[in-house]
Amino acid sequence: MAKKAPPYIKRKPPVRPSYLPKLQTDKKQTGFEQGKLLLDRLSAADIDLYKETEARLQAYYLDEYYYYAAERAKRSVQITEALCKKTSKFEFENHYRCVLTQYNDRPLSSAGSRISAVGGRFNFGRINDFFPTFPALYIGENARVARLEMRQVDEQDPKQISFEDFKGVSISDYRVNGVLNNILDITVTDNLKPFLKVISRIEASPTLNDEAIRAGLNRTNPVSTMRELTNALLHPNWRLSITRFSIPSNSQSFGNLVKAAKIEAIRYQSKFRTGTCIAIFPENLGPGSYVSLSDKAASNVILTLNSDSYPNLI
Repeated sequence: MAKKAPPYIKRKPPVRPSYLPKLQTDKKQTGFEQGKLLLDRLSAADIDLYKETEARLQAYYLDEYYYYAAERAKRSVQITEALCKKTSKFEFENHYRCVLTQYNDRPLSSAGSRISAVGGRFNFGRINDFFPTFPALYIGENARVARLEMRQVDEQDPKQISFEDFKGVSISDYRVNGVLNNILDITVTDNLKPFLKVISRIEASPTLNDEAIRAGLNRTNPVSTMRELTNALLHPNWRLSITRFSIPSNSQSFGNLVKAAKIEAIRYQSKFRTGTCIAIFPENLGPGSYVSLSDKAASNVILTLNSDSYPNLI
């Protein structure tokens, strides 16, 4: 007898559960790989069950998001103080910014991160009308990590195209340098301790726990350890909550808090394990902070992103 997938998923970060029964497979039929589902064997009841479950999950995750957002808002002063307590100055050279060739006239523009339907790891795109967009400029510490992050190509997965094989798209690499006087470096986990101390005190309400159980989930458990926090911020599939439930990811919510604290940037480890990245919030750039192209460019290109030029680059 076919078994059903377990009716639960971990709360943070959300993962896509399978509420449809595992279907019988036909290993002998031509054109089907071993273990591949035969979709024509889905019953109407299976489809109805999936739709009902999906609706419950959608309602729950939206309620969960707003509950924790409200709890964080009550602690906004403490959160800002905690985040700002661990900022530092960061100078860099030979980092890289990658853009599609069609945007070669504005390589330091962060507009794409704002108008994207998904946004970036630490900024809101056009997720839905409830979440105001804000931009971030993303750079990598080398050309490889910048390209992989831009295209979200996983070099560890042989099924995906390689770094050298970006078919069907033209990409330009720009070497950049700069100074950021107020950056939060989360590659150093100690820098997250004050923030964790504040948010770990947030508890789920009984109502939210009951709703989670009705949706087929475990009781909701707020982040309470450094490992849980870093896993939430650096989850490789951070887009899932956006594409499935139209709510920001954990890392995007964190980016929103960092931006609200007037911190200029977040330095973090690439999900591709090939180096570090920086997400820069142009509107927060203070005196003396900047990102500049390291090499010559066309005369119409803005060469430096700073507090004066950012309005033309978002």
